[in-house]
Amino acid sequence: MSESAFVLLILGAIVVSADWLERRPAGRLVGGAIISLLLGLLVANLGLIPTVTEGPPLYGYLIGIGAPVSIFLLLLDARLAALKRASLPMLLAFGIGAFGTLIGVATAFWITGAPGWLGEHAAAVGGMYAATYIGGSANLTAVALHFGVVEQPPLMAAVNIVDSVVGSLWIAALVILARLLQRLDGTRPAQAVAVGEEPHDTRRVSVAGLAALLALAFGAFWLSQQLAAWTSQRGLAVPAILVLTSLALVLAQVPAVHRLGGARMLGVYTAYLFLAVIGAGCDFEALGELGDVGSLLLLFVLVLLLIHGLIQFGAGRLLRLGPESLAIASSANVGGVVTILPVARGLGRMDLVLPGIVAGMIGNALGTYLGFLMAWFLQAVPSPIGAAHAIPPPPDQVVADCTHPTYASDVMVCGDPDLLDLDRQVADALKRIRPATLATPAPLLEAQGAWFRRRSRCAFSAQHADCLKAAHSERIVVLDVLGRVSPALAQTGALARCSGAPWRPTDVRVVAAGGSLIVLDSAGHVLAVALDVQPREDWAAFVRFVADGETIRLIPLEHPPFGCRASPNPSTATPRSVPATRAGS
Repeated sequence: MSESAFVLLILGAIVVSADWLERRPAGRLVGGAIISLLLGLLVANLGLIPTVTEGPPLYGYLIGIGAPVSIFLLLLDARLAALKRASLPMLLAFGIGAFGTLIGVATAFWITGAPGWLGEHAAAVGGMYAATYIGGSANLTAVALHFGVVEQPPLMAAVNIVDSVVGSLWIAALVILARLLQRLDGTRPAQAVAVGEEPHDTRRVSVAGLAALLALAFGAFWLSQQLAAWTSQRGLAVPAILVLTSLALVLAQVPAVHRLGGARMLGVYTAYLFLAVIGAGCDFEALGELGDVGSLLLLFVLVLLLIHGLIQFGAGRLLRLGPESLAIASSANVGGVVTILPVARGLGRMDLVLPGIVAGMIGNALGTYLGFLMAWFLQAVPSPIGAAHAIPPPPDQVVADCTHPTYASDVMVCGDPDLLDLDRQVADALKRIRPATLATPAPLLEAQGAWFRRRSRCAFSAQHADCLKAAHSERIVVLDVLGRVSPALAQTGALARCSGAPWRPTDVRVVAAGGSLIVLDSAGHVLAVALDVQPREDWAAFVRFVADGETIRLIPLEHPPFGCRASPNPSTATPRSVPATRAGS
């Protein structure tokens, strides 16, 4: 509780500072909303308040509730005529931005040579960024679930950290860019019936009025959540933010509600608090901990947004769309519905909030589909850049290359004597493997190249060295066990029958080997080597096992878990062990 109180103290100071700075000549260029976001970024990275990744539950409430409530309060001054005038240009601007996002993802994917440093998840990451920069975070998660990226926590965290940092800075840059275009053209924002932009609000502010406004805001928020859940259960899935804005639009036409003073003041205050938390999401320390892979991911997103911006403002200007509409449409693309408010307020075009929300809702509906299409496109279409890659694809490797290190994990291994010794043990163990002892195909035996690529993703982990140690230790155990296997081993161990296994026939023999388990077919070929180790957040054994009486449960990374039950045949009920191995011995 005390931490949340201190955070509220700092956030309150940010709101006061943003309001004061907005009244200064330099502050008018970006507006108080963007100043609040930038101040939140500054104080969080200076350590005065926690970043969002380490913050208290208060942050979640301000993002999840504060943003919708502020939008509702500010829309209580909405005018239907302004919505009608602005909708078509906004939808056109949003469509241009979505097209720019798709071109930007493909260009960044090819220029950075993403398959070389993201491995088999490269196309999926491209699809995730296409989904979120057209729709939103929910669309990103949907693509990540389909392609299994959520099962790689370090990679998933890296994608979100880079998105948070670069996306927030892009929202702030949009206001400055639109202001510069206005000055370049010698124009001012078109006069419109704005929401809450009158110089002075002459309506009387009272305790009863403020209480009524807050009751309406939180009541509308609750009702929007309930209606969204109700429609979802019936297959309609109407977004809660769309229900909330519709309620605000209806109530704004009620004279009794319109006479209540203080809605704009409460809305701005809530919005500034929310934006300060968005700024605190720009965790530069977490970004730095991603290492070389984080730098490449940062380059990927920067190229993506550069292409998006060039197409958005270049094509938009050719079609004579105003810089304010283009900036708000871009914020709806890149940041989602909740970021429309600060850009619109910074540009003095609150009449564009509702059209922007409508465009953003269309993006939410299309984002997942376009994300899937982009991922499949990147998988199917070869790079047109070819040999001119800015970052050439790395060579095929199975252990670290300390002569010409390409991967960030190679640099770590080659600079750490303990890790380098483990890497050499892996290389030595590889030489003792006899392919004739392995089953073909062997879906639960991880190929050395696949293990190496998975191990290289330890660069995404905040504990890079520990992740590499776990990866090498697992591989040494597996390779040592495989090097000791002989055909005669098939006649020992316990006979078992597996249900749901990726091999046929289902009858196998199971041999205990220290902390590992060898599964062999009747001919003595190895089907799997499972380890009795708990998974880390950043590394897990390719196959784990858990013993439960006469049943052994195998938990592979790339296959659903299944069980193997010991045969009731007493002559084969006792497994024989092979000598145990220990990494580094």
